[in-house]
Amino acid sequence: MLAKPEDFLGDYSRQLRIIVPFNYKENGCYVFGGKWIDKNLIRDKDRHFYERMDDGSYRFCVGVPESFLRMQNVILENVRTAENMLIAYEQFQKGLTEIIKLKAYSHGEKGKDEYRRDRKRYGTKS
Repeated sequence: MLAKPEDFLGDYSRQLRIIVPFNYKENGCYVFGGKWIDKNLIRDKDRHFYERMDDGSYRFCVGVPESFLRMQNVILENVRTAENMLIAYEQFQKGLTEIIKLKAYSHGEKGKDEYRRDRKRYGTKS
């Protein structure tokens, strides 16, 4: 008997679907997953994903556009960010923590400003 993908999927599986566009080094990747996330349990400020997709997954917000040019491996960093989000949401939904612990920026221009301030504070080169 052979194993099937379904044999490895549980209630909080860290299964991701990744789309890598031609210009991924400038715009990042599209990372989808977290069908099990209950959006109603997550405060707005902790929602680092977009609306639910047709297949039940979410598209994750995995970075600030200005950061992609500075990453050595955009694909790996986008996937790593999404995995950290899944772990944080899982721990919260299981009741293992009362807060969602993520290093995250706000959406839109506010997030870009936060990223710029962090770069200056930590001396990250452009």
